[in-house]
Amino acid sequence: MKIMCPRCRTVLWIDKESEEIIKVEKNREKKKHSLEDLLKKEVIKKEKVDERMDSAFLIGKKKKEEAKEKFEKLISKKSDEN
Repeated sequence: MKIMCPRCRTVLWIDKESEEIIKVEKNREKKKHSLEDLLKKEVIKKEKVDERMDSAFLIGKKKKEEAKEKFEKLISKKSDEN
């Protein structure tokens, strides 16, 4: 019996009696992409990286501001105690 995976196009040959895989034929064909498709993928990748960088920058800025606020509270608390 022969079964093909619809996703990766690998063909499995199965023995009907023992229900074991006898042979595996992997699909050697590579999907051909046009230059436009590849460029679109790269643009999308770049946008995602830019978004992550912006997000990381904002998170870092927020943490820095929170640390500064905590430091200023501690300083004012110490000066009030003295």
